[in-house]
Amino acid sequence: MNANVDLARRLRPINNESTTDPYVQHQALSLTKKAPTYEVTLLIDPLNGTWSRRAARSDVSTRDQPVQGLLYEPMIQLVERVGKLLGAFTHERPELTLTECAELSGLTKSSTHRILLSMQEIGLVERDRLGWRLGARVVSLAAIRLGHFDLRREAVTRLHELRRTFRAATAFSVPHGSEMIYVERQESPEPFAASARLGAVAPIWAGASGRAILAYLEPVERNTLLDVPEWHHLPHKTRKEVLETVEQAAVRGYAVDQGVFFEGISGVAVAIRDTHGHPVAALSVILPPERLQSVEAEMMGTRLREAATELEALMGYAPSDRAGQELVTPHV
Repeated sequence: MNANVDLARRLRPINNESTTDPYVQHQALSLTKKAPTYEVTLLIDPLNGTWSRRAARSDVSTRDQPVQGLLYEPMIQLVERVGKLLGAFTHERPELTLTECAELSGLTKSSTHRILLSMQEIGLVERDRLGWRLGARVVSLAAIRLGHFDLRREAVTRLHELRRTFRAATAFSVPHGSEMIYVERQESPEPFAASARLGAVAPIWAGASGRAILAYLEPVERNTLLDVPEWHHLPHKTRKEVLETVEQAAVRGYAVDQGVFFEGISGVAVAIRDTHGHPVAALSVILPPERLQSVEAEMMGTRLREAATELEALMGYAPSDRAGQELVTPHV
């Protein structure tokens, strides 16, 4: 017997009533089958996890039956849409209208509205007469994440990746007063390569890591850190050159040290900022000056900035547009 004819015959007794016929259920869950006068289609509602079966002529529909062995793709798509909606809210846009939510997430208004309602039920978003905003549950989840966040541990993963990418030593350092302390490092896979000694302490102005930190400090704080005898004892020309690299770092987002203070050691570094935008640590790639001349420092800086952005996001920092921000140079 022809399979299409057999399927059509099995559809005849449905007549707008639910059926438990396992054959028909299997056909509906797997694909659409066409017969001369019937078409069976599976309709999935990802919001409440139910499915419908529809026949073209008899308009048969069995609603509100929990999906058994549901296809994963629609659910993954739903999670992606929820992620897009959550990502639409920023520090600059903490509250959005339905239209804005749809436009920023790239979804239709009807889909956006349905998903927002479901998100509202579990506290991910809230609604008032002005629009939608993130809900209390997001704050609670963020507090849990931040309470157990270990920046040093998260940074090590990035250090490994940077080491493999550039075949150079990498380091994670933190500011302490007018100094930088190297608390993590990864040795270069190349022999006789430059590196940073674990636990080493260096003046904050001496290397790329410290200059990346200085680039994101307010002028008053920057001047305070540089108001030490070691800085003032440096030649005026040297101090001027250092401050120029700090200015450049503030503009492009990463600092470059050609090896002014440490013989045979140069590097590229970026600052990592906390939830308030204050620099709290630095990631750096360390290599001999001759290698820095032969490779693209911009490529290193770009990848370092990406890694720092990932860490900043984990700490809850959402950077605002710093373009055009005036940099007040410290007194030399």
